[in-house]
Amino acid sequence: MSWPHPRGGYSLDKPLGLIIQSSSAAGKSSLADAILRLMPVEACLACSAMTSQSLYYLGQQDLQHKILSIAEEEGVRDAAYQLKLLQSEGQLSLVSNSKQKGSGRTTTERYQVQGPVALMLTTTSLDIDPELLNRCLVISIDESPTQTAAI
Repeated sequence: MSWPHPRGGYSLDKPLGLIIQSSSAAGKSSLADAILRLMPVEACLACSAMTSQSLYYLGQQDLQHKILSIAEEEGVRDAAYQLKLLQSEGQLSLVSNSKQKGSGRTTTERYQVQGPVALMLTTTSLDIDPELLNRCLVISIDESPTQTAAI
């Protein structure tokens, strides 16, 4: 189902993710870059890799209705659980403890990330987390001799 987007146009409640899967140097990154160039700059967040905790802190950058593009699926293996939750549940939350400077008292902070977020990954791997795969559309680069000759 789609609904009016606050910035104009329409958004999906649960956008599909996209995995571009092919061998090394087949043009995966070029395809991902071309897709991102078709989108408004403010609607995209591209990175090379991320840790499991980094997604929670990205909530300050307002990921809602954005495309989160990660250069290599291998670079998000540590964050796969969080990415799956963000796609399925449309949000993430983390409660974390820290010490206050000066007093040393323990405080609790809550980090919230709101979706929906469209995920785009590239990978050479044939061994992708099946739970991530069932949340994404998987496409590959045509590396046939005919297509290579046409290029």
